[in-house]
Amino acid sequence: MVTTLEQIREGAVPAELAGVYRDIRHCLRTSFVPLLFRALAPHRGVLKAVWHELRPNVITRAFEEASNDLRAALATTSVDLGTRLIEPVLMSAGVDVDELDEVREQVDLFHYTDPKVLLCVTVLQRLAEGPVGGRHKLRPSLLESIPTDPAPDVPQLLLAPEEPGGVVGEVFHEIMHAIGLPAATTDLQALGHWPEFLEPSWEALNPMFQHKAYARASAALHDQASRLVDLLPHKIDPSVFAANPQVMADMARIVGTLHEPWLRLSLFVAALKVSLDGPQEGLDSPYPVEWEEPPVDQLELS
Repeated sequence: MVTTLEQIREGAVPAELAGVYRDIRHCLRTSFVPLLFRALAPHRGVLKAVWHELRPNVITRAFEEASNDLRAALATTSVDLGTRLIEPVLMSAGVDVDELDEVREQVDLFHYTDPKVLLCVTVLQRLAEGPVGGRHKLRPSLLESIPTDPAPDVPQLLLAPEEPGGVVGEVFHEIMHAIGLPAATTDLQALGHWPEFLEPSWEALNPMFQHKAYARASAALHDQASRLVDLLPHKIDPSVFAANPQVMADMARIVGTLHEPWLRLSLFVAALKVSLDGPQEGLDSPYPVEWEEPPVDQLELS
């Protein structure tokens, strides 16, 4: 299995980017740096420039709630495309209850993180068309900052190699080919730690991508993500990259590579969540933020 996307992995991050990697983890409230940002990192000045523009929105309640909306849409779409409860299949494949609980923790982490990354990818993709965000007057509470630390319940990651051999390698290859991923993501590496889970799960969920309604459902999800980024409070203007066109060119190439695959990955993870815990659980954030609600009169005036 050959990876075709240059990246800087977390264990090899240079000192000048270590703080950015740490900030990305904290602001996304997760325990790892997603592939999008690792792929931007090898290109001089790109990751710092992109994160500088994304960060003001990422740390807002508006972004957190947009992610919640997109996460719910992904879960609902997975049900519409035929996702069913999978626990009996997994039990017959030899996955015991304790292992299944560990897997659930990993799936929750990715079901929380991937929709956030999909919003980031959508913002960067939309910059080719013009400014994004900052167009609408939002109620003041949506400008509130989220806690910039990983959510307290995020699990420790247990990762298989990026290019494993045997059955796991074959399943990785099938998933990457079907989703269009140019490299194994942290999601795959974590789920690959439990091959007895990953193989039957993929067999059960793969038909979702061949469903006759998939193309229409995918387009609807892309449209929803695009509408949600329009509601972000802080404007991002592509003109900020004008002084260094190479930054914009490198960013556009990487985003073009990951845009559609990341939607498919997010949908696959949402389907895993739904298949393990049911549709209702798939709608909710695994790590909800507890907000202090503004007074009722403030909501009415905003």
